[in-house]
Amino acid sequence: METRWELLTPPDFKELAKNHKICILPIGSLERHGDHMPFGTDAMVCHAIAVGASKKEPCVVFPPYWFGQVHEAGCFTGAINFSTRLTLEILEELLNQIAYNGFEKIVILNGHGGNTHMLEYLAMSMLDKKVDYTLYIINSLNQSLHIKEIEGIWETDGGHACERETSMVMAVAPETIKMEYQRFEEPIEPKVDMSHLQGVHTGLWWYAMYPENVVGCPSKATPEKGKKALDAAILSVAEKIKAIATRVYGASSISIAQPARKEIGRLEELGYGGLPVCIAKTQYSLSDNAALVGRPEGFAVSVRAVRLSAGAQFIVALAGEIMTMPGLPKTPAACAVDVDGQGRITGIF
Repeated sequence: METRWELLTPPDFKELAKNHKICILPIGSLERHGDHMPFGTDAMVCHAIAVGASKKEPCVVFPPYWFGQVHEAGCFTGAINFSTRLTLEILEELLNQIAYNGFEKIVILNGHGGNTHMLEYLAMSMLDKKVDYTLYIINSLNQSLHIKEIEGIWETDGGHACERETSMVMAVAPETIKMEYQRFEEPIEPKVDMSHLQGVHTGLWWYAMYPENVVGCPSKATPEKGKKALDAAILSVAEKIKAIATRVYGASSISIAQPARKEIGRLEELGYGGLPVCIAKTQYSLSDNAALVGRPEGFAVSVRAVRLSAGAQFIVALAGEIMTMPGLPKTPAACAVDVDGQGRITGIF
């Protein structure tokens, strides 16, 4: 089935959104990659990985998002570098629009190293906002889950427009690589030794070390190496998507008792349907059965009742046999208790 947002028809789009509720947002940049590679390298490779992963773990893939953070390379021809505030505002609005289309989990698949800290900050800042989705960040080139598949294929080290990155674009869009334009003597080494600044960060580090935005030995690149690296990245991302889709408990199914279903409907009618859900279950197992110790798999979770904690603003789903304690409001009464300099206690009554 087609999974690319821009190529889907409304019926297929609705089916994917309803059944899987996950959208991948591949994000890269428009920046220089030496003279032999296209400006869109990061997003092109990232999007190819996302599409490949979506074939293994069904989800919708948003079109490549080109406008990442490139302050360190904004001086070069072809770079598009928005202000920090605008970059974050556009991303936040885009996430809201994706969620509006029915997606409860949004995965930003990052293909540009310069985006890493910005995206981590974005994810943390979302904790201050009430949104209808959960945000995840994945590094598209982190193939640690399938490192054996690519061990030994690289002849040289790199990091940008190098043997690895050039190989992957050869596999994705071979017509865009112009090796005849690679004019720098290899291996391309850092221009400045910054080892004396270990533990110290400066925004100038990348440009100071690699003023041509190219590293290593691009001439060692081949499409075959790129295909192997691409396949390993696809498998790694697909497995992470699967983990997100099935959550962390390992349950194969969930059953909700009729009284609990009725209560869920009532709470939705009262406007509480958007509240976070807290699962109350035994602390002795990932399942709702205290006897299933260790790391059980394939078990069914039974929700027997649902309760509203209106003061704390969440819903409690009771799974299995569990005793609960009284809930607290958003601001517990203990916050008003105080002792003055004379030892007088206030705020208890």
